[in-house]
Amino acid sequence: MRKIFGGIVIVVFSIGLIVSMALIANQRQQAQLEKKSVTYANLRIAKQSSTKISDLKTPSNSLKRVGQGKKLTYVAMGDDIAAGHYTSTEKAAYPYLVAAYLQKQLDFKVTMKSVWGSGATIGTSGLSNINTVVNNKPDIITIQYGNNEQTSPGSTANLYRTNLNQAIKQLQARLPKVRIILVTPWNQNSAFKKAVVSVSKLTGTEVVDISTIQTAKNTTAIRGAISWAGSVSGAWPNNAGNAKIASAIEQTFLKMYK
Repeated sequence: MRKIFGGIVIVVFSIGLIVSMALIANQRQQAQLEKKSVTYANLRIAKQSSTKISDLKTPSNSLKRVGQGKKLTYVAMGDDIAAGHYTSTEKAAYPYLVAAYLQKQLDFKVTMKSVWGSGATIGTSGLSNINTVVNNKPDIITIQYGNNEQTSPGSTANLYRTNLNQAIKQLQARLPKVRIILVTPWNQNSAFKKAVVSVSKLTGTEVVDISTIQTAKNTTAIRGAISWAGSVSGAWPNNAGNAKIASAIEQTFLKMYK
């Protein structure tokens, strides 16, 4: 009897020992799993925090990555507006502002050439100066005509469209890599504005519509006011108007080069 009782005790003790060891092993495994989970969670949080920080970092010189010190030749074609005949100083005209932006903000080494003149039209000064423009080997050209065409004898929106299209086709044929930005006329004649937009679509060039700038407050020079070029004879863009035109061209330029 004693032997049987002793055997039962040994069996019970063994079972208890096995159960205890199993519980201890399970607790250790659970502790290890929890430790791994915490470590993984911490690593994940750290990784997410690192990503968010890097996402927030925007280099202060990001715009300068556009130019990176490369040479760029800019030719501005147009009439009195491009020449800045209605601004307080010559360099307040939009072509000078655009050139300064390209150099100072985008880090291009800019050479600007002017092909503009008082009373100029695309049919007279524009087409006749194609060789001059080509010889300068420009990377980018702005073309702004259509104001004098609206008052010239025999001039029509259709003729303006034809001449503008011809000028661009010649430039593209001789300067395959050139980028061209068209500027709508300051004088708001819808037929002439539509002519610019239609030519832009036909030639694959960019267009800057300045109609909202012309109708904005304080963007037009007062008739009779004195500019650097003399007395203002018409309602043309003043310093503020030119600054807004330049800004619109600059934003179009960024879209083209980014």
